[in-house]
Amino acid sequence: MKICSQGILQGGQTYKEDPPLFVLKEGDRKIVKGKGFEVTVEPGLDTESLKSLFSALYEGKVGNHTVYLNGYLMMYVPAYGFGSFRVIRSEGEVNQSLNSLFHKLISGEIDDLDYDKELYNTGVSIEGHTVALFEESSIESGEVTWEEVLKGMGFEPRVEGECVDEDISVELEKGNISAIPLMIPIMRRADNVKLSSYITIADVIKGRFVGNMVLEKGVISTYRNFSIDELEKGNLTKTRICGRLRLDSEKPCFYTNSVSAYSEDEKELQLAVERMKELMRKGRTVNF
Repeated sequence: MKICSQGILQGGQTYKEDPPLFVLKEGDRKIVKGKGFEVTVEPGLDTESLKSLFSALYEGKVGNHTVYLNGYLMMYVPAYGFGSFRVIRSEGEVNQSLNSLFHKLISGEIDDLDYDKELYNTGVSIEGHTVALFEESSIESGEVTWEEVLKGMGFEPRVEGECVDEDISVELEKGNISAIPLMIPIMRRADNVKLSSYITIADVIKGRFVGNMVLEKGVISTYRNFSIDELEKGNLTKTRICGRLRLDSEKPCFYTNSVSAYSEDEKELQLAVERMKELMRKGRTVNF
């Protein structure tokens, strides 16, 4: 894996971020996550149909109902508080009668109850894959507009400039990232797991990872953003009260205001902290 001044390169995949925009490109497919949305730009994607679905949602014409247009099925996914709207690109043939039904709904010719009855009586396949996700809270607050979605879709993640090699491997099937001796869980920072893995790596390099990194004989817990300078000034001792961690017995411990870590093996703990600093140092070297 190459950590570059403008992103990350790995086996034909290019990752670049300009928060709140995070982009992963692989061949002719691009996954874009922005504030309140996530879109997969791929060959044959019907941008106009996505725009129509988003506009109906934004204008409050479909509520939290499942709607269909030109082979794209938008479904509401409830959650605690606000949910999200998932758009599935169906593998079936386009159903023109359901297209007509959608236009009747948004024009007010039929109400949502009649639409629901017709949709479920007709039936529509959900076989396919997700091409877009819109967050309900961002729709409600107006934080995301179609112009912003379109701008994000047009972002090209070109990574140029200086790069440094780093021994990091991503194991999607195991849900973790290996940066020996660190085993870093892939945090669900995006709906797409592969994009999440790259954002997680960037989180560690930039000191914004929050969660637990596992060691062979211990764990590193981070609670908020941290810096390499903070790690350099950290405390290494043997104790039972290890920062915010309460251990069952005295163990080798490293802690700062943002990080608490322990291991049964002091050498492993020292190596793990040095590995974190090394990753952040390399990121700083290329200004990533």
